Amino acid sequence: TIDEEFAEITGYTEKDIVNNYGDYLEIVEKRFHFDRKRLMDIIKLWYNGYSWDIKSSVYNPYSLISFLRFKEFKNYWFKSGTATFLTKLIKEKGLDVRDYDKLIPIPESALDSYNIENINMSTLLFQTGYLTIKDMIVDPNHFSISYKIGYPNMEIKKSFYLLLGSEFSGIESGYYSQKIEELIISLRENDIDMFILTLRSIFAKIPKNLGTGKYESYYHTVIYLILKFMGIHIKVEERTNHGIIDAVVETYASIYVMEFKMSDAKSAIAQIKEKRYYEPYMADKRKVFCMGIAFNEKDRNVKDFEVVSLEEILEEEK
Repeated sequence: TIDEEFAEITGYTEKDIVNNYGDYLEIVEKRFHFDRKRLMDIIKLWYNGYSWDIKSSVYNPYSLISFLRFKEFKNYWFKSGTATFLTKLIKEKGLDVRDYDKLIPIPESALDSYNIENINMSTLLFQTGYLTIKDMIVDPNHFSISYKIGYPNMEIKKSFYLLLGSEFSGIESGYYSQKIEELIISLRENDIDMFILTLRSIFAKIPKNLGTGKYESYYHTVIYLILKFMGIHIKVEERTNHGIIDAVVETYASIYVMEFKMSDAKSAIAQIKEKRYYEPYMADKRKVFCMGIAFNEKDRNVKDFEVVSLEEILEEEK
């Protein structure tokens, strides 16, 4: 409900959690070696964020209780029931999945629309819990109210990327999720060969009939969803003063500046060098790598790749 009087009726407030689940929180604190503030900050990042009045936000009760029971930060809401019809609709309508990474403006009248035959996709995502109110806009000239809606938290965002990634790739969600985790681990360990091998295994699983005739835009969508599902340390289509980087992946020890091409990996690396996409990270103490990845339209998979360290690039420039 967007009635301010009942804005907190559908979830837990932070006060509810602290007052009623203190014993459970203490157990989790000991497990992760967190103090109370850090623990609550991470719980908030994962499971808070639903708002119907802008002023207050509530935690997803199912996810919060599941977390306190199993004591693991993971996606519980996805397992409670997957609305695959949503992602099928997005794919069928040819909607740009990147639009949902931004706050979406929507009139107040659209929030409670129930015209199934012609329903707005953003309205449907709001009604099914994938998007929530983030801001309210009052127009005094036209006496109207509109809202901006977006993802409530990390759990929901990851759920949505998993659903979309599975739908657009045609790969079963369990296998897809497993392979994404392998991609994350390979970059954490700076194992580029394993990263490419895993990426190839994902594309090898994609049914041949998907993306026919529009492979370049299709593979861009699949790559985008893979990278976004990988986590919060991924920046996709990062803007610089020289252009737009396809992706930047940050780990504890390394930064990967990535460019994807349909031609060859050398041209991808050449673009990174020419546009100096690595410049924003030159002062970072972590190791910086520039990675060019090329795809072959005929084989529908990774064709080749090339990795150059920032040190090597700077040495070339001398």
